[in-house]
Amino acid sequence: MNAERPQAAEVLDQLSTSLSRMLELLQVMVATIRPPSANTLPTVSATLSGIAEATEYAALKVLDDALSARALKIMAAMEFQDLTAQHIDRTVSSIADVRERLRNVLAIFDVQVREVAAANESPIGEVRRFIPCASSQALADSILAEHR
Repeated sequence: MNAERPQAAEVLDQLSTSLSRMLELLQVMVATIRPPSANTLPTVSATLSGIAEATEYAALKVLDDALSARALKIMAAMEFQDLTAQHIDRTVSSIADVRERLRNVLAIFDVQVREVAAANESPIGEVRRFIPCASSQALADSILAEHR
C-alpha cells in the first residue's frame, strides 16, 4: 500500500499541474472573448472601413480596366471606320473630278456624252472590243520606247 501512495501522489501532482494549465488557458480565452472596450471599438471600426474601401477600390479598378480595354477596342474600330470613310470619300471625289475633266475633254472634241442608264453601258456610245494582236503590241512598245 505504501508503494501505491507515491504513485497516487505523482498522479495527483500531475493532475494539479494539468488543472492549473487548463485554468490559465481558460482565463486567456475568457479575456479574448470579452467585448472590446470603448478604446478598441474605433480602431476596429476604422480597420473594417479601410477593408471595405480597399475592396471597393480593387473592384472598381478591375471594372475600370475591363471597361477601358473595351472602350479602347471600340475607339480603334471607330477610328478605322472613320479613316476608311475618309479614303472612300476622297476616292469618290477624285473619280467625280476625273469624270468632269473627261467630259470637258470630250466637249472640246465635240463628242456628245449621254448619261448612263445601266452599269454596262458607255456614256460615249458603243465600245469596241479590244483584240490584242502583234501590230498593237508593236505600236505600244514603240510609244513606250520614245518616252524613255
